[in-house]
Amino acid sequence: MPTGAVPAGAPQALLVGGYGGAWVGPAHFTTPYASLSLRAIGATAGVGIVIVLGQSACGLMESARIAHYLAGQSAGQCGPCVYGLPAIADDLTRLARGQADPGLLSRLDRRLREVDGRGALPSPRRSGEPGPQRAARLCARRERARRRRQVFALEPSVAAPLPGRAAGGLTMIRILIDPVACDAYGYCAELLPESITLDEWGYPIVDGKPLPPELVSAAKRAARDCPRRAITLRVRKSAH
Repeated sequence: MPTGAVPAGAPQALLVGGYGGAWVGPAHFTTPYASLSLRAIGATAGVGIVIVLGQSACGLMESARIAHYLAGQSAGQCGPCVYGLPAIADDLTRLARGQADPGLLSRLDRRLREVDGRGALPSPRRSGEPGPQRAARLCARRERARRRRQVFALEPSVAAPLPGRAAGGLTMIRILIDPVACDAYGYCAELLPESITLDEWGYPIVDGKPLPPELVSAAKRAARDCPRRAITLRVRKSAH
């Protein structure tokens, strides 16, 4: 469709803010195009682009197309980008084509949650789950209810604070995982299963929950024994 062209008929939805934006339904078409107003409905002005979803188009299929495009733009340096986005795009395509297997909706929901906030690069929404895929997750949840939701982190990983008492105050140790260096050996999850689990492709997920002091030594061993030296411990001391 040429730039600036508008589909015939009343639109089903608007993709506001480009690929890092969000789908907006008819109930919010009169929302002022301003940051605060859009934020109130879960959208953003983003790059200043609005795409119209016509009556003959499928929102899920368009979300799948966007997901495939974003997967193709990956630098290919971390697991969530290399494996997560293509898998999500394939799941969305199957869902849009009516080829969903019994476990697709729960699998898609899990994958969207697992890539959210992970990876080496930030997305326009500062999250691992671009807006169209976030909206598609909500659609998947609604579909699941009728039949019975995140390329990318500003920091290497969600960090798990490890509290421990030291002279001078409380010492908080944060586990950071470099997603580019990580090659999914999985030793960290074996050494520290209380804090680190693996996604379906074998890459670590730090749960972010505080650990008791007796697990600090296990965290240090996980960092020391990582074959790729992808784990670091960040220590921060606070006053009493």
